[in-house]
Amino acid sequence: MRILILFFILALPVCVFAQHGFELGTGWGNMGLSPETTWRPYSWSQGSRKEVNAGFTYRYAGKRRVYYAPSASLFYINTWSMTGALNIGALNLGAGGIGVYMTKPLEAYSQEERLKKWFAVFEIDFASVSIGGNMTPNYGARGKNSGVREWVDPNDTFGNQYYPFKDTYVPNDGRYIYFQYAIPITIRVWNMVTSKIGCGIFLASNVLRLEKSINFKSPLSIGYDIRAGFSLMLFE
Repeated sequence: MRILILFFILALPVCVFAQHGFELGTGWGNMGLSPETTWRPYSWSQGSRKEVNAGFTYRYAGKRRVYYAPSASLFYINTWSMTGALNIGALNLGAGGIGVYMTKPLEAYSQEERLKKWFAVFEIDFASVSIGGNMTPNYGARGKNSGVREWVDPNDTFGNQYYPFKDTYVPNDGRYIYFQYAIPITIRVWNMVTSKIGCGIFLASNVLRLEKSINFKSPLSIGYDIRAGFSLMLFE
């Protein structure tokens, strides 16, 4: 923990960032439920796309009880399913974030009074959009648009599971670019280790993700994800 705190402090120009937050975290997700699979609850299982994600996020850190909370993130997402695997890079912009302090807000204290105090906020964003794509399009693909549940043959069943089996392997069909709309929520808790620097943890989740391929004719897919990690907060 101390090493991570030191890394953040040394890596960022603290004198420039006066009211901002930075997050580094990892988590997992699930994507692939679509109207073409008739929205079966069990379609979330092995046939859907599983994900492990890691990302770095910048967030505006408000001081008032209620504040505007825009964000920008870079993500790496490793995915796999019965149709193959993807290594996705994605850029996310959150323009509709609103934050609320669950503790007394930062503005209630002077700089001297902040020291060693704990703060907690809840944020939700209704205008979060992402664009991303497979970073290794020539590898890890089995079947078109690998990892997205679309070419599902109802005849290929195993119990109650519907699997998008493919009998052919085309090495270069892993090209995949997508657009995503999401509704993320975040809970962040930190302690002011100095009068201007706070260190803590966060828990975030895209409780709703709507993904649409740009370069393939595919159905709209729905999913979710969750991640957690460390936060660095910088204030005037």
